[in-house]
Amino acid sequence: MLPKLQSSRHAPKMTTQEPTILFEDNYLLAAYKPEGWLVHRSEIDRHEKRVLLQYLRDLCGSFLYPVHRLDKPTSGVIIFAKSSEIAAQVQQQLESDLSSKKYIAVCRGYSPEEGVIDYALPRCRLQTPEEATKNGSATSAGCYIVPTLGDY
Repeated sequence: MLPKLQSSRHAPKMTTQEPTILFEDNYLLAAYKPEGWLVHRSEIDRHEKRVLLQYLRDLCGSFLYPVHRLDKPTSGVIIFAKSSEIAAQVQQQLESDLSSKKYIAVCRGYSPEEGVIDYALPRCRLQTPEEATKNGSATSAGCYIVPTLGDY
């Protein structure tokens, strides 16, 4: 089982535009993915040169298996397994009740202290939330607001 990781509001900001290896052992590698980087090559964006999987393979000299993804415009931590067997085990844990996901976003405007985001996730890039609810899959997520910073 993977160790439980805690996030911290006071953690240093990741401002680098290059990926950074945050953790590595014989089984896993965790890396920071800057925004604008693909996790793996894609037919949709085949001319993109910034591909995290290839960058890390070249750096480490070993084959890696991403166990989840982040969209190109999103920055964050990506976990890679060093074998397909470990990748399958980690993916199974991520899909179970043993793990949870937390997303942090910088938003403009004011909102209530907490609420529920109830928009379907689009299967393709859409222009408005109304289009997303027509064409996406149903989901909802709890939303909790951290202190307001005023004009950002």
